[in-house]
Amino acid sequence: MKTNPSMKNNFTEVMLLNCSPLRDPTFFYAALPIVDETRRNKIAACRSEEERCLSLGAGLLCHWLLKRTDISSEHLCFSADGRPVLADVPAYLSLSHSGCYAMAGISSSPIGVDVEIHRLESIPIAGHFFTPEEQKILSASDNQVACFSDIWCRKECMIKRDGLQDLRELSTLNPQNDACFYDFPLDGYSCVCYGSKNITPRFYPVSLEGSASLSDTCLPL
Repeated sequence: MKTNPSMKNNFTEVMLLNCSPLRDPTFFYAALPIVDETRRNKIAACRSEEERCLSLGAGLLCHWLLKRTDISSEHLCFSADGRPVLADVPAYLSLSHSGCYAMAGISSSPIGVDVEIHRLESIPIAGHFFTPEEQKILSASDNQVACFSDIWCRKECMIKRDGLQDLRELSTLNPQNDACFYDFPLDGYSCVCYGSKNITPRFYPVSLEGSASLSDTCLPL
């Protein structure tokens, strides 16, 4: 059932998509015309098949979320730093992708979403980008790869929601602006939404395979 922001004051919906099927040219070229022109240009500029599939997956999630909430794609534009913006509509949008997953969230209040694959090689940058308190948490963790990704995801979410900030001073231990973090389980990944603590997100892992129409819908897992 669709949720119209003009009729419902408070909502947050988050979708997660495994983009692996888009490696199949049949899926890829069936889906490509569905996304907006800016997204198609981004896809064309990608350097690898993996990046193209992930970018297309993020565009599809954006398309589906707009349809679910009865928002015309004409309202979709992008800020100077590339963040998606819904103009003249009481709703906010956030996108992410990593590994083989794309993620998107839409909300009646500012929102940031991020998905990150767990990578051992990423841990060394914590010494430069994490606050002292975050570094202590990482050092004490029994699973430093997952801990690093959890913290990094939160920082990304805060930037996506509230704008660019110095990561070295941005503490994930102190959420701002009446917001909080919501974690979604995903094996081998960190998957986080940062939004209003007054709105519990509805989370939808979805699938391309078996969809009757890529333009209209996707299948819940």
